[in-house]
Amino acid sequence: MSGKFRERMRLVGAAVFVDLDLYALLLAGFIFTILGATGIADVKTLSSVVLALLSLMAFSQIRTRRVQAGRTIHSYDNLFLADFPPALYQHRDTVSQDWLYIGVSGYRTIGAGRLPISKILQRNAKVRILLLDHRCEDLLRAAAARSASGATPERLRERILASLSELAVLVARFPGNLEIRLLPFLTTVGVNAFDTTSPSGRVYVQHYEYAAQGESSPIYSLRASDGYWYQHQLAEFERMWKEGRPA
Repeated sequence: MSGKFRERMRLVGAAVFVDLDLYALLLAGFIFTILGATGIADVKTLSSVVLALLSLMAFSQIRTRRVQAGRTIHSYDNLFLADFPPALYQHRDTVSQDWLYIGVSGYRTIGAGRLPISKILQRNAKVRILLLDHRCEDLLRAAAARSASGATPERLRERILASLSELAVLVARFPGNLEIRLLPFLTTVGVNAFDTTSPSGRVYVQHYEYAAQGESSPIYSLRASDGYWYQHQLAEFERMWKEGRPA
């Protein structure tokens, strides 16, 4: 039994238990209303019962709010991550239609991922890569200033050119499947979008934070089944791609 399934059953059980509390309160209130109306229970007894029911109701509300808070924390823990999930690499290794990558220099992704990119291209999938324009000094300075690693604009340019050099080898082998563009403005996110026109499409987004001491975060993902926000984010990334200069 998976952890997600167990957690879902726990939340369902908690919700049902809260509903039982409410039904019990409703039943007790109805019974003692009848007893009071018929004179079977005196005023003193009814007053004690009313106070007890109010206490039980307050306790039920406290527990309900805690369950709801737990749901919120649980959902945000699942939504925002501090590092790339293994599923990203699984999607990269099984992509069948297209992969859109947006980054600053692509130094790690392309330098260490030349073989995976080659395998994607061998499957006749389309790969689009969008990096920062290394000719624009202002962009390089802004990107370097955001980094906590002490990177200089010159060093950043070298990394972009190294990525382009690696990609040039693949372009020569797969001229129709690999396209590279250079972005004329500073991106605030890194993007890995896989099979975007498929029902199984998935997008992984990394927020580029200022002076991050480790991996920039949060990192989150969207599925095609997420509907509006998936399409909203994809539309932005496609606009960014259109602004890119062919490398």
